[in-house]
Amino acid sequence: PGPLHLYLMAVPIRVLGGAVGMLVVSVAITGTALVTSAWAVFRQLGRTAGTLASVLLAAIAFTTGASSLVNPVSSNIAGYPLLLTAVLLWCVACGDVKLLPVTVAAVSFTTQQHLSVGLASATMIVGSLALLGVTAWRERWRQDPCARRALRRHATYAGLVALALWAPVVLQQVTGDVGNLGQIVAYARDGSSEKLGVESGLWQLVNALGLPPLLGRTGVEGATLIAEPTAARWSTAVAVIAVIGWLGWRWRSTHPRQTMLCAMVGVVAVAGFVNGSSIPYGLEKGRLAFYHWVWPLTLFAGLVLGLAVVAAVRHVVDAPGQATRRAFTGVALTAVLA
Repeated sequence: PGPLHLYLMAVPIRVLGGAVGMLVVSVAITGTALVTSAWAVFRQLGRTAGTLASVLLAAIAFTTGASSLVNPVSSNIAGYPLLLTAVLLWCVACGDVKLLPVTVAAVSFTTQQHLSVGLASATMIVGSLALLGVTAWRERWRQDPCARRALRRHATYAGLVALALWAPVVLQQVTGDVGNLGQIVAYARDGSSEKLGVESGLWQLVNALGLPPLLGRTGVEGATLIAEPTAARWSTAVAVIAVIGWLGWRWRSTHPRQTMLCAMVGVVAVAGFVNGSSIPYGLEKGRLAFYHWVWPLTLFAGLVLGLAVVAAVRHVVDAPGQATRRAFTGVALTAVLA
């Protein structure tokens, strides 16, 4: 859909050569996505949530495999930017409008990589904007001139970022012999290829949310997700969804950003269902690169459940001391390194 990844690779490949240059850019993209995702969670929810996010992100990187961190193929390189996009959209939905420009940059880069993330990205954008509307209504931005000015200012910056990053795509569409965007629209309208369908989309969600979790496993492929779930995975997936829904309702007054985190689980689940149902039925349906939405969903669900467990432990161990906090950080660091 767009050339941003190729633009990023141009200078490193010219200077370092194709093999090294592409690897350097791939590591820069995936590393930036992982670190920025952890930072964004820390920005919204503090150090405990940021530490949990770091552990979960490390587990995701382990599960997707080392090759996923360096493979420059467009369908692969879209994965971690989509993860970052989901996290930043959640931040914006919480009312952190200062992150609008960087969110637009992440969304633009992600959606220009491969068609396989287009529907998931679009659904997440719509869902997060709806949640931002809820935040604006709850915090009464209409009655707050400062909030309105901040929203206008950062939305303007975001618009300029979007204009800069999509200008090459629009220019090629207008001046090229064959418009790339036009070809994508024509392909989407064709509808002649058989899709995996609604049932497969539901199975993918159950396999992503059910127990045992995907995190920490090796050899996870698309075939793992499109396989028919067992009764145990059905029951545990329903239980996970029920617990997240209950936590979102319980936190609605005291922890609005954690409530938004629960809501984003729903948004990403819908995005995954839409994206997973529309994957063409063919030889490539078993590629993990077509199911990048699984990892934002896993991160959000893991964060919600992890924060609930931490809160329960704190309730039992009242006012943990410095030694307990250091022990928690040490365990988290060990998990990340492992």
